[in-house]
Amino acid sequence: MTKATLFFGALLGATLGNPAPKFTITGKVDGGQEGTKIYLRYADVGFAQRKNLDSAVLHNGSFTITGDASSPRFCEILFRDAKAHPSATYEDKIISVFVENSNIKIDAVYDSLGIELDGWRGQKHGFVKVSGSRSHDAYMAYDEVERSYSKRENELFDEYIKIINAKDDADMEERYHKGVPVTVQLDEAAAVDNDFNMRYIQNHTPDAVNAYIATSFLRSSDITTTQVDSLIRYFELSKDNGYLVSHFKEIAPGYQRTALGSEVLDMRFTDSSGKAHALRDYIGKGKYVMLECWASWCGPCRADIPHLKSMYRDFHPQGFEIISVSLDNVKDKWLKALDQEKMPWLQLSDLHAFDGGLPKAYHINAIPHCLLFDPQGKLITLNMRGSWMNRRLQEMYGDHFSKG
Repeated sequence: MTKATLFFGALLGATLGNPAPKFTITGKVDGGQEGTKIYLRYADVGFAQRKNLDSAVLHNGSFTITGDASSPRFCEILFRDAKAHPSATYEDKIISVFVENSNIKIDAVYDSLGIELDGWRGQKHGFVKVSGSRSHDAYMAYDEVERSYSKRENELFDEYIKIINAKDDADMEERYHKGVPVTVQLDEAAAVDNDFNMRYIQNHTPDAVNAYIATSFLRSSDITTTQVDSLIRYFELSKDNGYLVSHFKEIAPGYQRTALGSEVLDMRFTDSSGKAHALRDYIGKGKYVMLECWASWCGPCRADIPHLKSMYRDFHPQGFEIISVSLDNVKDKWLKALDQEKMPWLQLSDLHAFDGGLPKAYHINAIPHCLLFDPQGKLITLNMRGSWMNRRLQEMYGDHFSKG
């Protein structure tokens, strides 16, 4: 729906004597700079699709935005610093709100607001109050519980990072080994969070808010094909034809094909000499195989390579295989990196970067990224980084780390 039809069309209708706009957002922002430009846009789409829907100007600490929402949508209100560089949009202050056709009131403290870089949620609890939107209330009821689970996971991850970055005499491999017990706790906490999300979704009406929650859950790294199938069947019951429910129904089958428990997809790549290779020629042939997605320009990817080499050296004799798939799009840069890194396992690419078949099918939007397949060719984890790799290899092949 275009800006004109969604917002300004509603204003024009009011001028011609038709019904007034169906939602009004009235905001009061303590501490905001006079004249700050304010934009409303969808936050339930990818960053590239987040176009400005309407705008206002902060005057005497207040602003008003009106329009017509045909169905509830998760939106964000951005506060654009006039002094900021035009490209510095990730530094914009934001307020996240579920917009529906109602009178919505927002009270906020400007300095407390999160920024676009923080992710999907902009506000910090206690500094933003939204009233008048039942959809927003429903989402925040979920979010409050979800944050309690996330808090525990974040605390454990901070503990893990302290181990990995410790200023001691241990080398990196020793630190990865020391971090293994924390990964067990992290995975246990993540499993509890996963169970909460699944139960919450299925215990609530399959409406717009629940569809937004379910869509976010689809993107979690530990969702299984069985869970995706259950969610698809649950939302088939929905009578909501709005964007969020329709979007979930549209994308869920793609996640079902690539969630944990799915069989490796039939994809082909070429090696550095131009020879074609099919993933199914290597995966599902009786060995554990890890696909490692990287690129020559990716610093964290290349920083991980020594650890991959160490694990490959210890566990390849037991049958562990690695296949690297480069997300480069310039062959010479890929070949130069291969020459520098000298990884002793199969190196493939389609030179299409994030537009290639693997990132699109497996929803990969950042690297390094890995996929571990079991001997039958089924995806069993998306996390083989650092201490997780040590732990999983130990579980698969036995403890080689405490041997001299």
